Amino acid sequence: MPTDILPDDFEQLFPFIKKPIDNTKEAKIGATRYLNKDRAARLTTQATSVVVSINPDDIPILLQVLFLVSKRLKV
Repeated sequence: MPTDILPDDFEQLFPFIKKPIDNTKEAKIGATRYLNKDRAARLTTQATSVVVSINPDDIPILLQVLFLVSKRLKV
């Protein structure tokens, strides 16, 4: 995901991602986290990976592509 649209604070990541996915895909998210836990390193890159934990039954809902904050994201 593009780092310029993501909150740099870990605690803000969950609500930032949860609401749009709830609205567009109706998949319930259990947790989110940055794959790279080093905040300073994330801020020096243009994109970073985010791990989103969901109910296994909802996996088909999210495959293959997800649009989040007007960005096309690979799932």
